[in-house]
Amino acid sequence: MVEGYVRVAAATPKIKVADVEYNKQAIMKMMDEAEKEGVQLLVFPELVLSAYTCG
Repeated sequence: MVEGYVRVAAATPKIKVADVEYNKQAIMKMMDEAEKEGVQLLVFPELVLSAYTCG
């Protein structure tokens, strides 16, 4: 690891409203892809599991 540097990325997966299982799988897929690219910190939008419009 290079001292002093952290690879950070933002992710916005395609999600379905109120379909937590589908959304979880989409998130996990993006996490795997980011790990392959050397990302150490991956951030997602708030309420990404349930979708912002749900509730």
